[in-house]
Amino acid sequence: VQSVMRENERIVLRFGAQIGGARPALQRQLGNGAEIGNTQIRLPLSALAPDWERGLEQALERLADFAERMLAAGEAGGG
Repeated sequence: VQSVMRENERIVLRFGAQIGGARPALQRQLGNGAEIGNTQIRLPLSALAPDWERGLEQALERLADFAERMLAAGEAGGG
């Protein structure tokens, strides 16, 4: 995650690289409320409420877990 910003009623996580083929897996990881774009993820504040700070923290933890699994899978696959 390169940046985290609030835009209107959403938290926007921007990435320095394209998400590419990971979009379906990220959607499953973050749930239907998340909008997965090519270089960003938008999380509606209503989906993170009532404690949006904790909801954001949980979303970032899920992203970190996802990234660790992808790295482990790449290493296991010889890549």
